[in-house]
Amino acid sequence: MTTGTNRVLIKDVVVSDISTRLRNEGLGFRFGPYQFRVRSDLNIIAEAIHVVQAHRAFRPPEDLPDFTLDFQAGSERFHRAIICSVDGVIWRTWPRRLSVAAMEWVTSWCFFRQSYNHLAFHAAAAVVPGTDQTIVFPGNSGAGKSTLASTLMLSGWKLLSDETALFDLEDQRVYGLGRPTILKGHSLDLIESRFGDRAVFGPRERILDPPSAIAHLRPTPESVSAVGSTFPIGAFVLPSRSSDPSTPCQLERLSIDESFVHLTQLGINFRMMGRRGFDDTIHLARTVPAYRLHYHDAGDAERFLREQNLFSSASPAVVKEPVSAAEQRSAVEVVGASNENARSSQVIVSSGDAKKLETERDPAELLRLVNRLREDASICREWDLRTWDRVIRFANHTSSLAQISHDLHCGGLVEYLPVGVRARLQRENWLTAFNHRIIRYETAAVGRILAPLQVPLVLLKGSAYLTAGCEWAAGRTTNDIDLLVREQDLDDVDRALRRNEFAPNEYNSDRDERYYRRWLHELAPRSHVYRHIEIDLHFRLLPFGDPYSFPVDGMIDRSRPIPGTPYSWLDPVDCVLNSIVNLGHTGEYRRAFRDLWDLRYLVESSGGETPFDWEALSSRTERYGLAKTVGNVLALAAELVGLELPPGWMEQTTGASIESIRSRRLYRMMRTASIPDGRAYRSRRRRTAIWFLEHYPLPKIRTWLDPLTWTKRVKFIQGG
Repeated sequence: MTTGTNRVLIKDVVVSDISTRLRNEGLGFRFGPYQFRVRSDLNIIAEAIHVVQAHRAFRPPEDLPDFTLDFQAGSERFHRAIICSVDGVIWRTWPRRLSVAAMEWVTSWCFFRQSYNHLAFHAAAAVVPGTDQTIVFPGNSGAGKSTLASTLMLSGWKLLSDETALFDLEDQRVYGLGRPTILKGHSLDLIESRFGDRAVFGPRERILDPPSAIAHLRPTPESVSAVGSTFPIGAFVLPSRSSDPSTPCQLERLSIDESFVHLTQLGINFRMMGRRGFDDTIHLARTVPAYRLHYHDAGDAERFLREQNLFSSASPAVVKEPVSAAEQRSAVEVVGASNENARSSQVIVSSGDAKKLETERDPAELLRLVNRLREDASICREWDLRTWDRVIRFANHTSSLAQISHDLHCGGLVEYLPVGVRARLQRENWLTAFNHRIIRYETAAVGRILAPLQVPLVLLKGSAYLTAGCEWAAGRTTNDIDLLVREQDLDDVDRALRRNEFAPNEYNSDRDERYYRRWLHELAPRSHVYRHIEIDLHFRLLPFGDPYSFPVDGMIDRSRPIPGTPYSWLDPVDCVLNSIVNLGHTGEYRRAFRDLWDLRYLVESSGGETPFDWEALSSRTERYGLAKTVGNVLALAAELVGLELPPGWMEQTTGASIESIRSRRLYRMMRTASIPDGRAYRSRRRRTAIWFLEHYPLPKIRTWLDPLTWTKRVKFIQGG
């Protein structure tokens, strides 16, 4: 079946063609206001799409989609796995038996944590037959939302969403997402037995907690047709299913206060949206009636809800152009880029027609492109959407996108960019601002806790750059707070944190704590029991088990106070050394590009008018026995991000020229690990290099002989 515009539907395409497209440029999907690109090398993903997305158009992705999702076959801890990436960043790994479920979970995460101008609730939403009014069903997992939503959809309701209700903040209407419904266990059997062939499911998988089958119910054509439309909210109805068959269907009106409490508990991203999210949640509680639905059987509940008059007036549905689609067309006028090929090729493809994404073709060329952007942002004014797509995913993978976005905004260049690019950069700025609010709040809270101890507190890396107000780090994000203290102060600092609800991970045993303390350079991460921000409490820069480990009392003595705080941060030379050993000895090479730029900025902006003290770096390199590490990392920074080294400095400090350093096998492996290439930036040779560097250098022999080490490794293999 095709439409009058020759639109080919997914159900009319053979699975092999779907698989071919997924392995190459991917398929394009629209969910509510967002455009997605989906790629995968797993046949089961192609089979699932053929079934559960059957009523959607078989089309290529947009040139610059809002999200690129990549699902790859892989392994983790000797088990088959599916590796899930969002915009080039590995988000999570699941067992291969959950491949289809993982695709839906990752899509939901994009709504949960990446939507900055749409309010998201953990809720189902459906349009009442004969009206354009929507009933939203908020509820936690297990509340019966999916069973009720599936029953409503298969009984003629237009289902907008199953687990995520997405609100347009401009007019507080609900988006149609047109996604499959996830059912498991008894709910899956119930819907299948009640609706028979009308309920079409994708491949069945199995979860272990609790042990049960899981499958995805295909949305009806009417539900898919709602994608791109928004509908007025008629009422909130909180499902409350009773196990007693004699329970009659009835509605209990909730007060505004009760409605607000439930919405805040089930709001997915309103906290991230700040004041606006809070105000909109209050407005929804005040203006939309809320009820609790008591029922036993979902079929009875469906018939009962049809008969209720929960709202007084109807408002027509509004078809909303997805943001990114409008942006793509605007970009054609602004930049002159043509998107015809990506838009008009809605036909069945053969393996010869499929295109590979340009991102994977020449990573070195893309690296040069991003470097030029970091040095002169004006070069991007003539880029087309495909170039921007490559740059954005590369920068996002290397954790550099936030800084690039900040630089473009500060340089006043954003107004010259395609509208779609502006929207993506605006989202990045919003995420960065949220990250900075969290880190600043948590840093201040920890400072208030530890200040009475009157011991040196030295911030490291991202939290130090942010707290110290480094201009070059204004767009840099960080995931935790790294704090360096003297080893003799470690117990006092840890006790103070524990008294104020900063606790170790609940899965860490006493043996884990002893292992961290004996062989590593930090305690096991402490995180607040409610806010969940991690504090890494360091007493060295390198693990005890590392043969290059050295005491840090001298660095703490040289640290510089941060005005207005109880903290200090390392002096310029020690900051550079910390950055070097952090990259050279930890194996965190996904963000190597960002860390190398950190290194360049630290050198170039170390002391304002005072140039960086290369002699001091040479002296401390020799004192700490780090000549090999310093030589490798600085040579890498010179090659990949253009760090300028004084003439003859490398030979004087390390005893080797840059050319001889670059011929070393270790250096070549570091370079391979630093440059993203391959599908989802996970080429086999890069993964091999990263694995090797994660285990370099080999720990001291007595580390291997310690039973704590083997206990830890066995626990890791088992999934602990």
